[in-house]
Amino acid sequence: MKVESTSMLARQPQRYGRIAQLLHWATAALVLAAFLYGPGGSEVRVYAPARDFDRHLHESLGSAVFILVIVRVMWRWVDHRPEPAPINRWMGLAAKAVQVALYILLFAVPMTAISGAWLEGHPLAYLGGFE
Repeated sequence: MKVESTSMLARQPQRYGRIAQLLHWATAALVLAAFLYGPGGSEVRVYAPARDFDRHLHESLGSAVFILVIVRVMWRWVDHRPEPAPINRWMGLAAKAVQVALYILLFAVPMTAISGAWLEGHPLAYLGGFE
């Protein structure tokens, strides 16, 4: 009977783990929902009392995206990622650049929105009336 060495047992996974996949799809769903429910338009339109629910929902979703991205980055530090498929060097560099750009945007968009609201004197308002 042949016994496998520990190095064989510690091989790279073929796919991302369930938690990484859950974080990925939850982030994608929240970004899409925040985009769809964004009130958009002028400051007068966005902060009109008739649009309060839409704005509160949008700000709640945006804050959830920001928190989830922080969790994703922390998870990436401890999770084992699959070995990438062999591709041309330029494709690997392009893929890495796009991934870095997406993470920058996932941090920058909520931060600029929060900063803009505060600089205009508007508190963040969440569902349930929390500010």
